[in-house]
Amino acid sequence: MLHENSRRLLDEWRRQKPADARLPRRTAMSPMGFGLLLSQLLILGCDRQGRATFRLAGGMVTQLHGRDLRDAELVALWQRDQRHQLMAHLDEARETAQPLVLQASTAGIHGTRLDLEITLAPLEGPSGEADRFIGLYQLLTPTPFLTGRPMSQLTLAAAALIPASGAAQRGMAASPPHLRLVVNNGRRVA
Repeated sequence: MLHENSRRLLDEWRRQKPADARLPRRTAMSPMGFGLLLSQLLILGCDRQGRATFRLAGGMVTQLHGRDLRDAELVALWQRDQRHQLMAHLDEARETAQPLVLQASTAGIHGTRLDLEITLAPLEGPSGEADRFIGLYQLLTPTPFLTGRPMSQLTLAAAALIPASGAAQRGMAASPPHLRLVVNNGRRVA
């Protein structure tokens, strides 16, 4: 089951896709339209060799990695033995014109585990090819562990292409709803 923020990105991606097109145009998807999710968003540029590099990374994304990600390759953030597999998933998403959802985990400097859902939706460039991804980092672990310490390399747990219908196509098992109790000054908020 996708997090509601991931679903919001995918719903907007579907809304922006013209009925007669494979993909939404990259000019149709503005990060500014996502309001409070802006710090979780990213834009990747893809070259002819299939490398995906950060063109834009929101504040939360850069904070998690502890550095400016501009021009950094996405695969460099992952475990070395999983990079080829990740590139294959990205290529498949571009070729099939379908969004990709990655379930990942990582450890903080002190070994605390952090689970993430990373959604990447391909966008069409001027050439008619998928040359960009708009994406979203969604934390699935409570965030107090994020105290300015960068996380280690990401570990891929599952990957799934998401077809136009919105159901997971393959590779990712459905998970139970993610519930979290939020307390503010001793008062239950959610």
